[in-house]
Amino acid sequence: MSNETIPLDPLIDAVSPIAAGVVKAAAGGAASGVRDTAADIWGALVGDRVKHWRVRNFTTGLEKTAEHVKSLGVDLANAKPLPYGDMLVLFDGVSKEDDLNLSDMWARLIAKAMTEKEGPSVSSRSVAAVLEQLSPDSARVFLLLAKVKRSELLNAKLNRIRNKDFFPLADEEKNLNGEELNTEYDQLSIEIEGEWKTSNLEGAAAKAKFEVSKAELLRLNLIHPKKVEVHFNDSPFRDGVMVNSDGLDKVVSDLIRQFQELVDRRTLSAERPFLKEHTSASGSNFELTEAGMEIAKKLDFL
Repeated sequence: MSNETIPLDPLIDAVSPIAAGVVKAAAGGAASGVRDTAADIWGALVGDRVKHWRVRNFTTGLEKTAEHVKSLGVDLANAKPLPYGDMLVLFDGVSKEDDLNLSDMWARLIAKAMTEKEGPSVSSRSVAAVLEQLSPDSARVFLLLAKVKRSELLNAKLNRIRNKDFFPLADEEKNLNGEELNTEYDQLSIEIEGEWKTSNLEGAAAKAKFEVSKAELLRLNLIHPKKVEVHFNDSPFRDGVMVNSDGLDKVVSDLIRQFQELVDRRTLSAERPFLKEHTSASGSNFELTEAGMEIAKKLDFL
């Protein structure tokens, strides 16, 4: 949308001299082309500066798009043209993003839209609507969980290859390159472990960022808590519990406690910490939802 279509007059009129001073200071002081009036300051901010910023983002994003198109095995000259509406939405989105992870996600989305074959898939505009709501921190967490899921899928494929003598591969699995999959798996493992180590070093600050990102990703239905099994003792009286009033009280109280634990874990998902606690293994209590995995596929993470 061009600056001319935005009704700025009410906003400009509402800016006090003190507020104008703050804007000037934030913009680097009384620089060339920025005078003392609120209108001039506002015009400088939303005019050429923003245009240059968006052009830079746009250029960087489309250069990344070209790289992703190539990595998908498609010559750019043979890429599909985008529907005009999709093109406007996607190009607008990539031009407004300078965070590295989010810029790359927009580039991946454009590349996928220009290369994917016809078939059932979440729409590019649906994914664009999600990307517009992601903060840099939540994008980083989403990317981390996508890497974890990708690692799990690679490990499952490698296990299939290792056990092919006992469990014959399906036709679509026979062309899998075990060496390439193993290289990718090792690289992902290093990246994931590095993320967890960095989070441990950052301590409380990292924990706070994860919790805020968790709330954002839960709201967007991109993650949910991992299932936690609650094991019920189905033969308590064989394990030494006496068949008397005290024994019955113990069995019933244990059942009530376990049911309460099960209900809490299934219904109070937002209260569960993002990071695993009281365990030697690094990781998260959350994983991608089906919607999250579909978006990860659209971004070519899975």
